[in-house]
Amino acid sequence: MARICLSEPAPECFDGDTVVAEDCKKAAQLLSYNTDGKFKPELKEEKTIGACTLSVDRMESSRVVTKDLVNAAVDAVISDFPTHSGRIIKPSNSADTGGFKVQLLPIVTQSAASSSGA
Repeated sequence: MARICLSEPAPECFDGDTVVAEDCKKAAQLLSYNTDGKFKPELKEEKTIGACTLSVDRMESSRVVTKDLVNAAVDAVISDFPTHSGRIIKPSNSADTGGFKVQLLPIVTQSAASSSGA
C-alpha cells in the first residue's frame, strides 16, 4: 500500500522500497537540459547513482519542464520520507495540469534478487 507524503501536490511513497536521498539528488544533476534550463529529452530520461534511479517523464513532448521544476519534484518526494521510493506528477505551470512525472526508484541488487527467490 502506498504511503502519502506530506507535500502538495502529494507524491506517493512506497513502504519497503528504499532509496538514498543524496544519490537521488546527485542523479538529478546528471539529467540533460538545454542552455535555457529546459529539459532536453523529448519524453523521458533515467539516471542511476548509487541506490537511486531517477526517472523523469514528460507527459507530452510539448510540455515545458525546467531544471528547477524537476529539482523541486525530487525534493518533494524525499522531503518527508527520505528513504522511501516514490513518484510525483506535477503540472508544468498553474494552467497545465498534465506536466511531468518524477520517480525515485530503488536499485535491485543481484544478491537481493537471488536471495528473495530462495
